Amino acid sequence: MELASSPMHRSPLLSIALVAGLAAGLAAPATAQRLLAVDQASRGFIELDPVDGSVVALGAVDLVALTGGAAMLPLDGTQTPNGEVWVSDLVANTVFRFDRSLTTFLGTVPAALDQPRQLVPHAGGVLLANAGFGGGAPGPSLVHLDVQGQLVASFPTTQPFGLLPFERAGVGGYLYTEFGFGAVTFADASNLVLQTMFAPVGGAAFTLFPEDLARRANGNVLVASSVSPPGIYELDPSGQVVQYLDPAALGGVAGARCVHELRDGNIVFGGIDGLHLLDVSSQTVTQLATGVVPRSFVEVASDLGTRYCTALPNSLGAPGAMGAFGSRRAADNDVTLVASGLPPQQFGIFVVSATQGLQAVPNGGNLCLGGQIGRYQAFAQIFQVSPSGEGALRLDLDATPQPMGLVSIQSGQSWNFQGWYRDGGPTSATSNFTDGLEIAFQ
Repeated sequence: MELASSPMHRSPLLSIALVAGLAAGLAAPATAQRLLAVDQASRGFIELDPVDGSVVALGAVDLVALTGGAAMLPLDGTQTPNGEVWVSDLVANTVFRFDRSLTTFLGTVPAALDQPRQLVPHAGGVLLANAGFGGGAPGPSLVHLDVQGQLVASFPTTQPFGLLPFERAGVGGYLYTEFGFGAVTFADASNLVLQTMFAPVGGAAFTLFPEDLARRANGNVLVASSVSPPGIYELDPSGQVVQYLDPAALGGVAGARCVHELRDGNIVFGGIDGLHLLDVSSQTVTQLATGVVPRSFVEVASDLGTRYCTALPNSLGAPGAMGAFGSRRAADNDVTLVASGLPPQQFGIFVVSATQGLQAVPNGGNLCLGGQIGRYQAFAQIFQVSPSGEGALRLDLDATPQPMGLVSIQSGQSWNFQGWYRDGGPTSATSNFTDGLEIAFQ
């Protein structure tokens, strides 16, 4: 067995520690193939094109039918580290669980919740904004659930609503909106008790009822509000309001309850009067759909490839998982690898081989590859794990690393991929692996 340029046991993750400072500024690539909007009118998902926001299917997923007729009013969704899609619900006061493909209902989480709002991946599980005390719920707080939906801990807040993974001054954490209090707060991911004001600052005008949050490619943050005053607010990384967009003035639209930046740079948003597209260049609003009530946008990575092998638990207490999205057609050259459930802020790389294997690496997890093994270890290929526990890399199938050089993946070939990452727990291995992922290319 050869792992590209040097044996595994000599230097876990090779030069990752050496380039950590330089790579810290690299943003993790997007990790979604499907862009979905939670629609309260249909109790389901609308599917949009992630590039230009055009509607792919208004009734892409019927959540009521999937659950067997459950009474529900969905508000938000997220994909957990093990690939499940979780949907928070204001009527059922719980979180519904579905498989990655959104074709199978897996039940509800066991934790007591009341008025659960938005949720994001966190520390091997999920972080959720809970608003009420009913049924033994912890009241207004950020709630950490493990990947089975059990309560791990809760952290008191005011009235949390929207959630967004965010790095502030080099510290990983989350922004959350304080509904009815006119503020956005930052919570440190390593200790969610540590919460500091993010916006508004400097007396800048801001909405009293901020709801959804979204990140822009330029590093700024979008905040959606349907009232007081309604619109879309853009904040710079320090929390200053740099732009206010009034949908009523731009297109006769009554505010915004959710917002998302598309890959083409334009902004899609929704509210009580439908789904809309804001052209950022012309500052014009067009309507994408009526008769719908979008409340949030969810990016979901669909299955690509087959997972195999067994990964060992990392310092978060659960194993890291491999996934991928894109196209199996080698000619499309469109595959993005995603490693999830990893310790935030650590560094990692992906490894690749045409051969599967299983070898326990001393103090380093299970290597699920055999034969000739290549490493995606170029500067731009090293990933830093996001606050939500993910690392990703879009592949160039014509430049696949192998010990003797770069090779091109061809139709009819099967290749195997694995994530290799630093594991920061005080008693854990110095590095660890995800499970393996086999992709059969067409």
